[in-house]
Amino acid sequence: MDLLSHLRGGSVYLDTNVFIYYMEGFEEYRPQLVALFRGIDERDLTGVTSLLTLAEALVRPFRQGDTARVEAYRTLLRSRDGFLVEPISEDILIEAARLRGRSRIRLPDAIHVATAIRSGSRSYLTNDRRMKGVEGIEVIVLADAVTD
Repeated sequence: MDLLSHLRGGSVYLDTNVFIYYMEGFEEYRPQLVALFRGIDERDLTGVTSLLTLAEALVRPFRQGDTARVEAYRTLLRSRDGFLVEPISEDILIEAARLRGRSRIRLPDAIHVATAIRSGSRSYLTNDRRMKGVEGIEVIVLADAVTD
């Protein structure tokens, strides 16, 4: 699948692993992710994520004492034209609880999906196959998009 062509003109929610793969240089995903982030910067599509993504992405850099990487993630995960970082609100937490009540997804995943749905995102990009079949949004697994 040509990921950018599929997502162009819409809004896509980016799971934490997408940012980690982009920042940490996972070569098998690099061409697709570079094109994706370029498309966001050029406003061919809108990227969305949650502030939760920042907390999840910073764990390893903090553990390693890598302050440069911490700042790089903080810079990447700031709202700007074409990219929105959504706060965690009461409405999102209630939607996350509803999602958990209807499926077996973990709370952080439910918060991500609830944020995606509440933000009006058309698609949810992740590399977590456990997210397939989550209701209310199209889930795209990065590994599948790269091999199609």
